[in-house]
Amino acid sequence: MSTSNTHRAINAVWRIESAKIIAGLARIVRDVGLAEDLAQDALLAALEQWPEQGVPENPGAWLMAAAKHRNPGSLTAFPTFGTSLPEKGVFGNSYSSPRTIRVSRRQV
Repeated sequence: MSTSNTHRAINAVWRIESAKIIAGLARIVRDVGLAEDLAQDALLAALEQWPEQGVPENPGAWLMAAAKHRNPGSLTAFPTFGTSLPEKGVFGNSYSSPRTIRVSRRQV
C-alpha cells in the first residue's frame, strides 16, 4: 500500500473510531482532555508506523491499544476496584480510615 493510500486509510479509520477511542479512554482516565491527548498520540504513532508496517487488521483496536500505552503512568494513577476511597486518600487526612466515616440512621 502506498503512503498516500495509507494516509487515506488512517484518515478514514480516525473519522470512524476517534469518538469511540476517546470515550473509552475517558472512562479509564476520567479526564476527557487527557483522553483526547492520548488518542492523538496514538494517531501520530499510526502515521509513523502504518506506512512502513501496513494497516493492521483491526485498526481501531490498534489505536486504542496504542493510546492506552502512550502514558502508562496516568492509567495507573486512578482508583481501582477493590481499593476503598479512604485508602487512596480521596477524603484527605481527616478521613484516613473507613472506620471514621459514620452515618447515623434516624427513623422518620
